[in-house]
Amino acid sequence: MIKVLIVEDDPMVAELNRRYLAKIEGFVVKGIAANYQQALEFLACEDVDLMLVDIFMPGMNGLELLGKIRTCGHAVDVIMVTAARDTESLKTALRLGAIDYLIKPFEFERLHMAMQKYKARVEGIHCRQTVCQHDIDDHLLGRRSRCALPKGLDKITLQP
Repeated sequence: MIKVLIVEDDPMVAELNRRYLAKIEGFVVKGIAANYQQALEFLACEDVDLMLVDIFMPGMNGLELLGKIRTCGHAVDVIMVTAARDTESLKTALRLGAIDYLIKPFEFERLHMAMQKYKARVEGIHCRQTVCQHDIDDHLLGRRSRCALPKGLDKITLQP
């Protein structure tokens, strides 16, 4: 099971996200944090694979929290779930390692797609000791390599 922490200051939105995740096989909500301090305390005590993080929260915002998580060295993936529509927030989240960005309000199908993509990534890459280009293309970029050439050959050397 993929362990999830929801970081959301609005109790109704947090509960909606919890209910959505309960419908998706392979995920379990380990906790809900209403602010950055609760999130950091939770991470210090609990093992979490994935966090759903809002940007607009009192105190430290979700982007600052994401930066703090990276600075502290927590090995957790993050999906931003926020009403922030500005491109700077998106760019900052991606630079800090967010793996997806959902704009509120969103449909269950969009969250489901993000969770399934994450689950495939975990199963396809995180559980391996080594990867090949096909694994990266398939699980990280979401597309398959065209064809595998025999060892020692590549597309460039085959061109006339």
